[in-house]
Amino acid sequence: MQTTLRKVGNSRGVLIPAAFLAACGIGTEIEMRQEGHQADKDVDAWAGITDTPAESEEWQW
Repeated sequence: MQTTLRKVGNSRGVLIPAAFLAACGIGTEIEMRQEGHQADKDVDAWAGITDTPAESEEWQW
């Protein structure tokens, strides 16, 4: 079966046909878990940025 993700607020949802749910014996609640895929580690966007000499000096306002 192929279906599409639909926007539900800020999330995404999948519409599953009632006949499919009945055939699988799925009622009103399910348990979900993620297997076989590991999310990429967070990247520090500031890691490669260094202060310039002007930024190291004391500022006078």
